[in-house]
Amino acid sequence: MDNQEFKVCKKCQCEFPAKIIDKYNGYCNNCKKSYEKNKKNTNKYIMIISIIIIIVVVLLIFMNWNNKRNMEVARSEFLERLEENMKDVYEDETSVEYGLTNVTYEIVNISKVDDRYEIRINLNCTSSKELTDTEKSLLAYAVEDYVPDSFEASNGYTVTVRNSQGGYYLMINTSVNDELIHSSSQNAKNIESTQITDDEEAYAVAVAQEEIRELLYSPSSAKFPASFDEYKINKSGDSYTVSSYVDADNLFGANIRQYYTVEFTMTGSETYIVDDIYLQDN
Repeated sequence: MDNQEFKVCKKCQCEFPAKIIDKYNGYCNNCKKSYEKNKKNTNKYIMIISIIIIIVVVLLIFMNWNNKRNMEVARSEFLERLEENMKDVYEDETSVEYGLTNVTYEIVNISKVDDRYEIRINLNCTSSKELTDTEKSLLAYAVEDYVPDSFEASNGYTVTVRNSQGGYYLMINTSVNDELIHSSSQNAKNIESTQITDDEEAYAVAVAQEEIRELLYSPSSAKFPASFDEYKINKSGDSYTVSSYVDADNLFGANIRQYYTVEFTMTGSETYIVDDIYLQDN
């Protein structure tokens, strides 16, 4: 018994007969059981964590796939509506007047924001006529009116060409004969300076009507739209652009409709200068 060899346990550092330590690979009997139990628990935790990671990865893959699928639905249904609307754009009065011959379009970006898909689109209008800058802008507005503004897709998401971040502006870049006329990036950049109040809107319409009356053959017969929905009003800093129409008698006594655009800049609280006026020939 006195010649029995002893060894120290790796964990508890106590001496035990060598045959016990050797049997349990450097551990005593008690520490070996504790080690095995801890190892088993560790393996259990590793397995649980691995399962959780696999579930998370699968969910992420599914969410990514579902987002791509919903994005494709948004793109497809938007293009369907756009193509259908564009069949009528060539019959539009403004399109006919300004010689619209072709419209090409391209979706340049789709992004998901909350429960909506926001679409950025490029339009290029081809005209057979030489147009002024004002006429190009009017043609661009006419074509933009045929772009689906906002609708609910079959997957339940809203699809829109309006940006909800920093201002609710149109994300449409419109060119006429390859010249950029309306820029969504410029709208975004100037969003604060383009906010218009009800009072400013009413004042801009009144100014435009007053200036157009002076150009009519029979100002007293002029009838302007009563609803502000019939006016396109844009503001950039102190400058305003108002586009609409007026019904008035011409030289021959016939009551006709003429489209117009008035651009002016405020120089004081109640003073302004006219920058440009366009009134459709009668």
